[in-house]
Amino acid sequence: MLLGDGVHNFVDGLLIAAAFMADPWLGVTTAAAIFVHELPQEIGEFAVYLASGWSKTKALTMNLLGGMTSVLGGLVGWWLLEPGPAIPYVLMVTVASFVYISLADLMPYLHKQHGRDGFAPQSALLLLGISWVPVFAHFFHH
Repeated sequence: MLLGDGVHNFVDGLLIAAAFMADPWLGVTTAAAIFVHELPQEIGEFAVYLASGWSKTKALTMNLLGGMTSVLGGLVGWWLLEPGPAIPYVLMVTVASFVYISLADLMPYLHKQHGRDGFAPQSALLLLGISWVPVFAHFFHH
């Protein structure tokens, strides 16, 4: 779990660096979205470490070390990507990954939990979220 979390956080750091290079507001919103995603994940990992018999100090230390790989990823991204032609592709792969996760993992899980009755509201909310992207882009990209 430590290795997977470290790689995951490293990639998050790369993404944050690419987002800031593309546009400062994109960087801020990306960092905020990743923070909101990471907070419950890290709390869950801390609980798993405790359940596996680690002390609170060791669990917290390892969790913090795993989280620090995002800083390393940000520095590597800032150094390697430099504002240039690779940034849109990094962002494109990231967005595609999030859409894939939502469609391939989350939607089937939600349908399984809520049955056929939940299909229409869940799909409508997904489409609503997707439709807001160009709206926000129009107002905030100036």
